[in-house]
Amino acid sequence: MTRRGLLLFASMSLIWGIPYFFIRIAVSELSPATLVFMRTTLAALVLLPFALARGGGFRQLWAKWPWLLAFAAVEMGIPWFLLSSAEQQISSSLTGLLISTVPLATTVVAIAFGQRERISATSLGGLAIGLIGVAAIVGTDLRPAFWRWPSWRLS
Repeated sequence: MTRRGLLLFASMSLIWGIPYFFIRIAVSELSPATLVFMRTTLAALVLLPFALARGGGFRQLWAKWPWLLAFAAVEMGIPWFLLSSAEQQISSSLTGLLISTVPLATTVVAIAFGQRERISATSLGGLAIGLIGVAAIVGTDLRPAFWRWPSWRLS
């Protein structure tokens, strides 16, 4: 791997992983619903000026607002809420492993809904390598976050 490639990979890993670290910290002080509301509001405040600068697309969006709202709930609201709730109960390692299964789950759903593209052994191998890579990076601590060794010891 080139030095540039390694730097880009490390940067992407850091940028992609930091939100989960902050979620872990935030759920110790905030409820998952509050955290999702705050994340969504912050994202809207950051992205709205860019959308407004692009101009006329809002008229078409207003006609389809129920679908847009449903999409936002299914793609962001519900997963963010479930992720925040999970971070209160399971280890960050297990959370990372579960999130890394999203491409695999997407592949299964696509096949179930009649995807016309053929899934090759290379594609499935890539998914498996990615999952193994995540396990190697985040570890395999699959215990619940609240589980602790007993304080008593056998003599």
